[in-house]
Amino acid sequence: MLLAHSIELPADTTEVFIGNKNNSFISSWNNRQVHPLLQGEGANTINICTINSIECILRWTGTRWDDPEGTYTIRRATSGNSSVVLKEKSIIITAAMKQYRDVFANVFFMGENYGGHSSSDEFIAQYRAVINYSFCKNFVILGLTSGSKSERNELETLMAEEFGDRYKNLGGYDKAIRIKLEADYLKKLTYEGAAKRYPNLT
Repeated sequence: MLLAHSIELPADTTEVFIGNKNNSFISSWNNRQVHPLLQGEGANTINICTINSIECILRWTGTRWDDPEGTYTIRRATSGNSSVVLKEKSIIITAAMKQYRDVFANVFFMGENYGGHSSSDEFIAQYRAVINYSFCKNFVILGLTSGSKSERNELETLMAEEFGDRYKNLGGYDKAIRIKLEADYLKKLTYEGAAKRYPNLT
């Protein structure tokens, strides 16, 4: 994710305005608008991120995802020595990009709300880019839950061919079953990892 335009970050921790939902951030993949932090409320609308080696706190001020009064703001996590201009297209490294990189196992789920791909092939390429960035060899990909079987057939087929049993088609399952599928697969990965690392204990 990139800044859509330049902003000046004060030396102290004063919160500054970035923009609204449609003019704050763009994708590093295709320069389309992106809209982070819109799901949930409270802590879910805040993200500790890093921009140009400066740790910042990014926030969505809206009370819901489609709040017309909602804006994005940013501030330093700790005061610096002087103000700095964060230039247009500065890279924003989110908390998840750090926390879930080079870990034992990951669950990937994207594409349901943002519509950031124009074809099934592009969607798969985006997943490959995310996986490569994560350095994670053990992962599961959760399929999209919207759309009919006929609408998703091409994508589901290609995803299964590309990722094999790491891809879980969730179409038709309710939320509780989806959560259980995810939990069971993570449990399996954890057990297999422990067995390899500590063969005498399993």
